[in-house]
Amino acid sequence: MAVASKEGGSGQLVPDGRGGFWLTQVEKDDLRHMTGRRRMPVRLPLAGDHGVNLAISQVPGATRVWGVGVESETEHGNLIWSSG
Repeated sequence: MAVASKEGGSGQLVPDGRGGFWLTQVEKDDLRHMTGRRRMPVRLPLAGDHGVNLAISQVPGATRVWGVGVESETEHGNLIWSSG
């Protein structure tokens, strides 16, 4: 599981199925979609002052990525995210 929090941690890099990547962004509490030289931020619904513990995975053979997580400080806010 990748930890996306303001305190730091390790990010996770997952292919998007179209030649780009999704990256969990550890210092901004969001995701980045990287295509070529562009990095587009994707804000997570639960991201706030505490951060989100998040794991992402590509659906094999598809262009969809799913993420599951929980708000890291209180562990009461659950998150299910999809790239499309």
